[in-house]
Amino acid sequence: MSSADSDITIEILSTPNPDALMFRLEDEVLVPQGSFEFASVQDAVGAPLAQALFAVPGTAGVLIARSFVTITRQADTPWQELSAGTQAALRAFIESGAVAVEDVASAATGGTDVEQRIARLIAESVQPALEADGGAIEFVGFEDGVVSARLRGACGTCPHATATLAFGVKRFLMQHVPEVTDVVRVD
Repeated sequence: MSSADSDITIEILSTPNPDALMFRLEDEVLVPQGSFEFASVQDAVGAPLAQALFAVPGTAGVLIARSFVTITRQADTPWQELSAGTQAALRAFIESGAVAVEDVASAATGGTDVEQRIARLIAESVQPALEADGGAIEFVGFEDGVVSARLRGACGTCPHATATLAFGVKRFLMQHVPEVTDVVRVD
């Protein structure tokens, strides 16, 4: 390993999901905005970092965000082995200088005023809270008072995902956007 390894700080954090760990990078930006989730190496076309992480045995899913990666493990994969392999793959990738996700596009800003308010609230208030747990949320749509959202990363397979939407996201959005009557999960 090169001396640059000592300059790459990776903090491993547990998440509410027992099958997901967050690998937070200090002073590293993987993607400028948003988050990108991959369920398999085949899904990771155009995402060299995800491809490198899927090469680590036991990796079932990868979420790449601005300064962290969340890894979901395959059943019965010991975290000790997966953590060591993930850290090594992250360090090697960062040292390579490669782009984590190619062609990162800006989020669309279209939609009605209500949709724009919902998207802004999710991006500014909900997303950071879920990122703290190694997850992400994607605003999918709004129709007849109902917000459709997709949970990703550690939140996507978390046993508490339903409660997160019902008692966290739904309550928050209903307080700030009177037009919201419900929040439903889509896959």
